[in-house]
Amino acid sequence: MPAQTTVELLIGKAKNPRCFRTINKKALPAVYRNQKNAWVNTQIFRDWFLNCFIPETKLKLRELGQEEKAILFLHNCAAHPSEEELVSDDRKIIAKFLPPNVTALIQPMDQGALESIKKVRRKSILRDLVSQLTFTIQDFLKKVDTIKVVDTVAAAWDMVTPAAIRNSWKKLMP
Repeated sequence: MPAQTTVELLIGKAKNPRCFRTINKKALPAVYRNQKNAWVNTQIFRDWFLNCFIPETKLKLRELGQEEKAILFLHNCAAHPSEEELVSDDRKIIAKFLPPNVTALIQPMDQGALESIKKVRRKSILRDLVSQLTFTIQDFLKKVDTIKVVDTVAAAWDMVTPAAIRNSWKKLMP
């Protein structure tokens, strides 16, 4: 079976979290990186874009029989490298930044796709909580680990349809 591939990025504080002790981090449905404050930085983002996003995007487009050309829209963030650094070797996959101070106004992915992911994640947590009636809510929350969250979010993202993503952009680009 081929190794699972992914473009999701997870950043934690620990280099080797305890919950990953018994699993192969490469088998996670997300790329795990660690950083002192668990925030993205320029180096982590550049590495993710060049070594995860570009290859996976090309692979997905190839599978769909489409031209290997894409734009990743990003909000302005000091942790992001410049647009000039976020380009594939063949210059067909690039990143573009949204104008400053508009992301809070437009947030196209928040309009549908991310809301869908949040709903699925909440339902999963509630379903697990209800099935564990012998625990208190505090005990249940203590047992939720990073692996469970990563698996739940990855499954939720897989449920987002292309139509939901298109609909997310309708207000911005009718």
